Amino acid sequence: MSAIIAMHDLNLASLYADRILMIKNGRIFASGGIEVLNKENIKAIYGVDVEVVRMNGKVFILPGD
Repeated sequence: MSAIIAMHDLNLASLYADRILMIKNGRIFASGGIEVLNKENIKAIYGVDVEVVRMNGKVFILPGD
């Protein structure tokens, strides 16, 4: 079974998605597994600084300074 879901909550996406597509200006900016959820990609797409914490195979995205 497959489902395509559009969401802006990156923490939920990291928990439930097997593959992630990050889109900027209508074009695919990054695609892959949870490894695409990194500080650089998030800054480039959303314009915000974050901390990406990896713990027990999970990714948690926290507001940066």
